[in-house]
Amino acid sequence: MSNLTGRIGSFSNTENLLRNLAGRQQSLDQAQQQVATGKRVLKASDDPSSAAQAERAIMRIERIKSEQRVMDSQRSNLTLAEATLGDSVSALQRVRELVIVAGNGSLDKVQRDGIANEMASLRQSMLAYANRQDANGLPLFGGLGSTEVPFVDTSSGVNYQGLPGQMSSSDVSVPAVLDGQRTWMFEPMRDGVFDASFTANKGNLRSTAPQIVDLSKLADRSYTIEFSGSSYSVTASESTGPGDPLPLTAVPFVSGGAITLDGLSLQVQGTPTAGDTLVVKPTRSIFQAIDNLVATLKGASSGLQVSQGLNQALTSIDAGLNQLQAARGQTGELLNTADRIESTQEGRKLLLEESRSRAEDLDMAQGITKLQSQQMAYEVALKCYSQNQNISLFNYLD
Repeated sequence: MSNLTGRIGSFSNTENLLRNLAGRQQSLDQAQQQVATGKRVLKASDDPSSAAQAERAIMRIERIKSEQRVMDSQRSNLTLAEATLGDSVSALQRVRELVIVAGNGSLDKVQRDGIANEMASLRQSMLAYANRQDANGLPLFGGLGSTEVPFVDTSSGVNYQGLPGQMSSSDVSVPAVLDGQRTWMFEPMRDGVFDASFTANKGNLRSTAPQIVDLSKLADRSYTIEFSGSSYSVTASESTGPGDPLPLTAVPFVSGGAITLDGLSLQVQGTPTAGDTLVVKPTRSIFQAIDNLVATLKGASSGLQVSQGLNQALTSIDAGLNQLQAARGQTGELLNTADRIESTQEGRKLLLEESRSRAEDLDMAQGITKLQSQQMAYEVALKCYSQNQNISLFNYLD
């Protein structure tokens, strides 16, 4: 058999050692970067599947952070709205207290005018509350996103210029704007707030405030009850809603008996004279209820008129208080909902952070062990290269 002798040139051997040394240095650099950054996946090519999983988790985390910033703004608006409603309730309660004070029969006209002026001032404060804006200059009670001033004071009363309604809550948000129409305005067929006042009362008639007896029959219209001695007749404006057939004529009058107007009922006591007229009309807002009260205190010519006006006002103001307190309670519940959503979002964010960490973060103990191993391997490669450089055939030739 013949012996085959292989020969490796010095240049080829050196090239192999240099490639090995470069590879060891690259591995050491990567291990050092992983330990320094705490990341196992430094670029997508290190582990495409883990890099994609980490990227998805990061995108979802950023979306949650964006939703949380929106939620912070919504919570700020709701907190301001809740405080505003609290101020409004306090103002309207003060109006109610003044109604009780004004019922004191010993007060003269000057004193009643002073009370009426304070009520008018409170009414203006409440109008300012209703038009309060958030930090971005948008109305808190604009309804479905209207940027206009929601409540406009006109010669005929306060009109709502916003968009009635309110956004619903979702899994990640709550309404930032409340329904001002539902909060401050009265709807005749929904709330049944009506005012009864005598335009003529030569006798000694007094009426109770209209009460709801059948919500389904309420109509948006006003009624005129005219008395002619022992009977009365009823006429009404055009009806928006069900509405019973009117007019009614020659209806026998019984003092203290119920007079039914669509879904409303009221009682009139006393002895009427021909021409006495009672007008029942819808109260459109909390502001109108106060306006009616102020007008009664300033324009009443008798204690009977004052008593009639105060009696009607108490019913309307109580309805307004109930409405404001209901809105405040709803706002508080929305704030609780915001807290629950934030807690849920924090939980989701924590789970996504864990998913991202599993995909790309480095196990530090394992990383340090790998770094030490790579350092040792690099040092060995360096020594091998150094020793190889000293090996040459020429070193053995004389």
